[in-house]
Amino acid sequence: MQHPSRPGYYRCVLDADVRTAIRDIADLMIPGNGSLPPAGEIVAQFTEKRVSPDEATLLSRVVRGLGSIDTDSLRALEAGFPEDFSVLRFWTYQGYYGSPIVAGLMQLGGSEYHGAPQPLGYALDRDAPTPSETRGTFIPTSEVKRVQF
Repeated sequence: MQHPSRPGYYRCVLDADVRTAIRDIADLMIPGNGSLPPAGEIVAQFTEKRVSPDEATLLSRVVRGLGSIDTDSLRALEAGFPEDFSVLRFWTYQGYYGSPIVAGLMQLGGSEYHGAPQPLGYALDRDAPTPSETRGTFIPTSEVKRVQF
């Protein structure tokens, strides 16, 4: 069941060993540097707030299947089970770069990054190159018709 105050917040409690594994995996994937923190604890907190029960089960299966948590294990997972690796990658990057802490530190470092595009949107170059050939067409919503199979 979702957390009632915010859609998408399930507040799943992960097993301690799964939470630790997620933290350690995130630290391997994004170790941090002098200006940005390592990802581990940020990702673990984000995941516990956002992961649904079904996704928690999937994450648990993936991290328990790793055996050891090191670079070689992650590379083997990526090569042998790309869908499972993509689950870890999604939660790691979404949790880290969606964090207000990381967005704030990136801004302090001179980046215009501000997390999700709303409400500020992204700065677009008005003079960006455009395609020389027109491709596709525009159909107003009112003219869209269902396709019969």
